[in-house]
Amino acid sequence: ILVLQELISSDKFLGNYAQLLDCDLTIFVGDKRVATTMSDGSGRSMVGTKIANQEILDKIYKNNEIYLGLIESDGLKYFGQYAPFPTNDPGSQVMVFAGVSYEHAQNIINHLIKMIIASIAIMIILMSIALLYILSTSVLKPVKNTLVAFENLNSATDSADLTQRIEFKVHNELGEICKNVNEFIGSQHDIMKEV
Repeated sequence: ILVLQELISSDKFLGNYAQLLDCDLTIFVGDKRVATTMSDGSGRSMVGTKIANQEILDKIYKNNEIYLGLIESDGLKYFGQYAPFPTNDPGSQVMVFAGVSYEHAQNIINHLIKMIIASIAIMIILMSIALLYILSTSVLKPVKNTLVAFENLNSATDSADLTQRIEFKVHNELGEICKNVNEFIGSQHDIMKEV
């Protein structure tokens, strides 16, 4: 167990896990940092420094609870958690800190917001394309077919084709127009056959 505790409290071990988890890690014995991946404002390792927040110490060591929230350490803000670390010695006080800097968390949030906005924009574009397709097939095609039929009837030559009908699949106002135009062409065709 002591070998495991020595291994866990080494900076190299913490550095590997911090990189894997993409966060800062610290091992405390009592209120003192014995291993950490954190650096102070000038870039020096914070090993050997002490935690000054008595609320955190009480919650971890007296109540044996996890502390989770926004934490300030040496002027730097972190979203993190402190948790008691079990040992064989009931009298020992060991805890672990895992956290992400406030700035790093903000970068992640900003990236997620950009991804969400891009996704929404892509969905709007795809829905617009689908809507344009629906409009072109259900509205514009019957209107175009109706225009072609009228142009055929309005032909200046004697070659007007009164057998041509408008194909339509919609049963709305446009469908009614197409149906009435077809009936008109049909009656004109019947009149021409009688002549």
